Amino acid sequence: MSRKFFSKKSNGFSMIELVVVLVIIGIAAVMSIPYFTSYQRKAYAGEGQALCNSVAAAEKAFYAERNAFWAGSGAAGNTIIGTFSVDTGHNSFFRTFSVTTTATTFTIIADAESPGKAAGIRVTYVGSLTADPVTTITGI
Repeated sequence: MSRKFFSKKSNGFSMIELVVVLVIIGIAAVMSIPYFTSYQRKAYAGEGQALCNSVAAAEKAFYAERNAFWAGSGAAGNTIIGTFSVDTGHNSFFRTFSVTTTATTFTIIADAESPGKAAGIRVTYVGSLTADPVTTITGI
């Protein structure tokens, strides 16, 4: 005698099957959040790198005009470095920077505004007359 395992025809998923699928999706989502956050902060740091690159271009132009580097700081809006304008007004996270100099090098530091999504990120750009620039990002 053959006996059927199910006595009636199944027309969909059982509640247990749906719950198992939801648990698996939830676990995958929880595991991916740290990776997403890391990528997001790296993208925020890209804005700081762009700001440092703009200031570095202005520093090099200033040096070509005056045979010395410009030292100071800039805030939201336009900062004039010699004849070069650095606009930070459209930045979302990096609106200020500071520049320190020696006779042959300049160091640009851009800190993300705090509080905010990018708080704690610092981009440091070291440029010189003879060597390639070095960019360091901390807080990612």
